[in-house]
Amino acid sequence: MPQSLSSRSRGTENTGWFSERCPNCGKSDWCRQHEGGSYLCRRGPGPGLVERLDKWRVPYWISPPQGTQSADLAPSVPDSERLSSKELDAAYKSLLSHIGLTDSHRSSLEKRGMSDTVIERHCFRSWPSRLQSRRELAASLYDEFGEFCRSVPGWYELDGRSMLAGGSGIAIPMFGIDGDVVAIRIRSDCPKADHKYYWLSSGGDKGGASSGVHARLAWPGRRPRRDERADVVRVTEGEFKSIVLAEATGVPTISVPGVTLWALALPWLRWLRAHKLLLCYDSDVTTNRDVARGFLSARAGYIKHNFEVVVETWKERVGA
Repeated sequence: MPQSLSSRSRGTENTGWFSERCPNCGKSDWCRQHEGGSYLCRRGPGPGLVERLDKWRVPYWISPPQGTQSADLAPSVPDSERLSSKELDAAYKSLLSHIGLTDSHRSSLEKRGMSDTVIERHCFRSWPSRLQSRRELAASLYDEFGEFCRSVPGWYELDGRSMLAGGSGIAIPMFGIDGDVVAIRIRSDCPKADHKYYWLSSGGDKGGASSGVHARLAWPGRRPRRDERADVVRVTEGEFKSIVLAEATGVPTISVPGVTLWALALPWLRWLRAHKLLLCYDSDVTTNRDVARGFLSARAGYIKHNFEVVVETWKERVGA
């Protein structure tokens, strides 16, 4: 694991997910504990924690080990082996061309307020649930791209054979600023899943490439063009929500994959040369401590970057 993620510093080693809860945010997932009493929190700043950026420019916070000063902590390390957006685009578009969208998934998207035109424009697909289907899809990718596959997030080897990660759900292509598919996010069909949304990735114990985390732009009525500009832009959490909001209001809407990951929207906002930002969070911002903390961090962060921030709530805008 790269230093930027494991926060190794002067003998401090990553020992894995918390067996109980993170001392900072109180959650047991997404944060990590280390030897020497140090830990990494992904959800927000806290007393005595030092902010760092990982290789995808997403902030995280770490506690220095006992006897270590914050200045001694290793800085973020860029990932020089990550594929370019064009290389990722070629691989992911090949994968998506081999699968379609089931009637049940189309119906689910329509119930959210998306028309057939909107569904097709955003290139949703149904990720295969059967192991054999994913194995065949992975094998076809290897036949086309060869060893290049080892650097494609989602592809890995299982028992010496090609395999794709993920399970039954709606595949959401994540488009970069140049229009390339740079990642795939999946909305799980499993009602008991720990996370409804997850990234198609083969990092960690799969031994493959990690997907990173990404923001996504929904442009109302069409796909965005390279020279797009928008004085007013909305930022919200969740890809489906951003699409529905953009279509309903005519305002370009950026989705971030978590309430604390507001910084992921900055490249899009700069590209669009936005000045006014509509910050739209769920209505539980007043009752959920984690959501409230993420909202306050996001608002302060955007103001610091010289955006005029106007607060909205999802329930008021389009309905619960």
